[in-house]
Amino acid sequence: MMKEFKQDNNAKSLTFYFNKKKKFSLIGKKHIEFLCKMVRKRRQSCRICLHNDSEDTLHNMIIAHPKNIYIRPHKNPYNAKAYHIIKGAMRIIGIEDNGNKIFDLVINKKHKVLRLEPNVYLLLIPKTNIVVFQEIALGPFRREGENSQVYAPFSPEDTNQIAVKHFITKYTKEKNAR
Repeated sequence: MMKEFKQDNNAKSLTFYFNKKKKFSLIGKKHIEFLCKMVRKRRQSCRICLHNDSEDTLHNMIIAHPKNIYIRPHKNPYNAKAYHIIKGAMRIIGIEDNGNKIFDLVINKKHKVLRLEPNVYLLLIPKTNIVVFQEIALGPFRREGENSQVYAPFSPEDTNQIAVKHFITKYTKEKNAR
């Protein structure tokens, strides 16, 4: 682990914060390489949070996902968010409350930035061995209650691999990703 980070042991995914609260956070090539190394080593998602803690009003994260990971579709009912691709490519499928697909697109070198309105379930599918991107969303982060992330009730939990495979196939079989 890089000396400038502390790990958040309460987070669901491998999460790091800078050790010292500063007036700025600067991410460089070494940080991206660190994320990629952790993803390869642990075979799970990893993030560096540029905000100081989960109570901050603006959350800014550099996130890396391995290719064959299932990120359960989720939405924030109240806040928009933005994604900025740094390395690799990721398919993002927007889904309505009734399970209907709204959009299906890929962010990559050509289409780098995506802003999304609130209240849309997002299915994130890494297209490259490792995808690294920036996510910006309003905080504070809550696991439950107001301002919390809501999982799609029509989506399986990650513990049911057979259901996950069928679910992903259902939403990806159409070749309309732009």
